[in-house]
Amino acid sequence: MILLIAVAASFSLKWLLGLSLPLGLILASISAPTDAMAAESITHGLKLPTIVEHHLKNESLFNDASGIILLNMAISWYLSRQLEIAHTVVDFPYSMLRGIIFGLIVSAILVLFRQGLSRRNLKFVQSTFHPTTAILLL
Repeated sequence: MILLIAVAASFSLKWLLGLSLPLGLILASISAPTDAMAAESITHGLKLPTIVEHHLKNESLFNDASGIILLNMAISWYLSRQLEIAHTVVDFPYSMLRGIIFGLIVSAILVLFRQGLSRRNLKFVQSTFHPTTAILLL
């Protein structure tokens, strides 16, 4: 979806404003709504099956990664004046794997930190410790 929107927007910017295709692709990949909130704002108030909501959120996360890779490709195209599609296709799985590893490490650190906070007998401002305090601190 992000690829089709970005290509259509790039050609539209070239036709309407006379921008170069690389610059149009940079602008399109920056402004394309790719996050999970965009999908949720469209479906807000609608009753969708749980599996459909799940797939929409996962697809929008995939579009986030696609948008970032597309932006990198467009900047490289703009600076070097050469479109390197093969490099981008190879870079996408590599970036995806790095994102997964980084996300796992950060989430593991946050879980360990939260568990450490909830195991301590902390007292905040004259009230006794409540299990949700650790979550509220994060």
